[in-house]
Amino acid sequence: MSDTGVSKKRKVQGDCSRVDSDSASDGEPSSSKRPESTAPTTHGLKSFLHGITYQLKITTLILCEAAEQHKKENGFKFSISCEDPEGGKFDDIGFKYGDGRRLFVQAKHAMVRTDITWGDLTSSDQQAPFAIGKYFASFLDNQWDTSTTLPEFVLLTNNGLSDDVIQCMKSYSFEDVCVKSIFKSLGSTLYKFDFEILKDKYPNILECLNEFSDIDVT
Repeated sequence: MSDTGVSKKRKVQGDCSRVDSDSASDGEPSSSKRPESTAPTTHGLKSFLHGITYQLKITTLILCEAAEQHKKENGFKFSISCEDPEGGKFDDIGFKYGDGRRLFVQAKHAMVRTDITWGDLTSSDQQAPFAIGKYFASFLDNQWDTSTTLPEFVLLTNNGLSDDVIQCMKSYSFEDVCVKSIFKSLGSTLYKFDFEILKDKYPNILECLNEFSDIDVT
């Protein structure tokens, strides 16, 4: 999970306009009004376009960092894809580089920032953006070749973390120089779960994960 300040925007609500008009007949006002007309809200579309813009900015930054690494390291190979099915729920950006290394990113940029809570993380709602169960199930559903280097997955967001969630996290850093520079350029703070500290909440997490997967993780 990552906190980045890229593409921070003000929330813009779509307007719903209502028009009421009186009709007249022979100069006399009508006792009834025309049906109320309501223009459809554009908030959903704006939110969608906002997310796409954020995703494209992240993709462009990864491309620039990879190109810079290619200049420094002769023979550095990479490819970047969007909506990569191999990433499962982390399909927004797929970055494949070096000798079979893979990084998959799911970008969740909020127009209004809030702190992610345990309720958000353990939600059983498939549409919940930060429900870790669905991401874990997606990872299990992919038959990864364990003889190769497993991919790394990042849920990238500009939202913060609530204090009780942060207490169960620890700092994380990528070993690869190129990937490390990508998240440094984003100004990101990287976290991963600290399972030693997580023990008190672990049963709740396992219950959540089992709801999303056919595999019993207990």
